[in-house]
Amino acid sequence: LPPPLGDHIQPTLVLAKDRLILGVSRNAAEIAAHAPGSWQPSALGAQASAIPGAMIYLGAVDLRPLTPILTAGVPVLVEWTNGQLRSLARELEVETKDVPIALHPESVPRAELLNTHLFPSVTSVVVDPQGITIQQREPVPTFTSLPIIMPALAVLVSQARSLVTAGASQVCTQNAREIGLGMLQLNHVKGVLPAAIRDAEGKPLLSWRVAILPYIEQQELYDRFHLDEPWDSTHNKELIKEMPRVFVCPKRGGVHDFTTTYRIFVGAGALFDERKDVAIADASDGPASTIMLVESKDAVIWTKPDELKFDPRADGLQGAGAEHEDGFATIFADASFHRLKSTIAAQILRALITRAGGEKLAPDAY
Repeated sequence: LPPPLGDHIQPTLVLAKDRLILGVSRNAAEIAAHAPGSWQPSALGAQASAIPGAMIYLGAVDLRPLTPILTAGVPVLVEWTNGQLRSLARELEVETKDVPIALHPESVPRAELLNTHLFPSVTSVVVDPQGITIQQREPVPTFTSLPIIMPALAVLVSQARSLVTAGASQVCTQNAREIGLGMLQLNHVKGVLPAAIRDAEGKPLLSWRVAILPYIEQQELYDRFHLDEPWDSTHNKELIKEMPRVFVCPKRGGVHDFTTTYRIFVGAGALFDERKDVAIADASDGPASTIMLVESKDAVIWTKPDELKFDPRADGLQGAGAEHEDGFATIFADASFHRLKSTIAAQILRALITRAGGEKLAPDAY
């Protein structure tokens, strides 16, 4: 930081034994490193540490420790200002008879009286695909006040918007990978790929996304579902709002309506069949050439057994698609990730969807 800030604020990161310390200065970090016992955040620190994932700015200021200095310095500041004004008047050859700013020392309020009306100021800015949220709480205007920081925030928000747009594709990729690994783990444990949870007559009740919950670190949520009831039963409907974030592509939303665009193709020779269980071993075309998971154009409620119906005679993307400029996410049956272009030829996409179609595709074909 430039002087004079750099003389006092020197952010320092220290790894000391079993603690990771971030100090506002080197001295503060050293004191914390040698402090006995475990560190506990102050009330203000605890409040400020609840940071949303999309936060790009957080400011916390407590003026109360400074009020004795500020009140004591007011007369000095006024006198200095008067001196500057007098000097300027002489340079401009302007006659002045009165003191430009009059201050009676007894009119300066006491620090303890001021502090009864003050509280910590907290300002935060969150940028996500749903928009920009600015929250602020402060007793008096400070350097974190919106009228002061808005020019800087305008640039910051613009940059963050670009990062959010670029980052959405990366988050989507990571989500698809995690879901795909969960599907393969279930196949490894049970010998078949995850399918819709059905009743005794074979009627789908809940999506395969519910079935893989134990394999994506969501066992507690899985245990709360009534697996013998449909997705929209009175009980199961209450769990829709607890959708894991891994099912949400940040580019597509879904956080508030609990929908997902991560879906599977079913039927007509696809890797998933509506009438029977299928395993990875059934993909005779080769797991590396068979689509297991795909990003869809339309979103569905995440617990609802509503998947993409594969038609081997249809053209187009058959329901696949995404808002990303670089294509839509797919996970193949060997857990490999691919982002397919929306311009992919229909016959190549059909060949990738079928599990035993006998097609031979070069990797550069898609």
